[in-house]
Amino acid sequence: MVQTILVIEDEKDLALIVQAQLGAAGYKTILALDGAIAFANF
Repeated sequence: MVQTILVIEDEKDLALIVQAQLGAAGYKTILALDGAIAFANF
């Protein structure tokens, strides 16, 4: 079973790096570029 991680990071480039690293480790990721977006959607 693939686990999902919510990545909340306002620096888009850093968020994409984290997403790539987690994806390479076998995780599914959901990106939110700030806390308000994350809170509103999840």
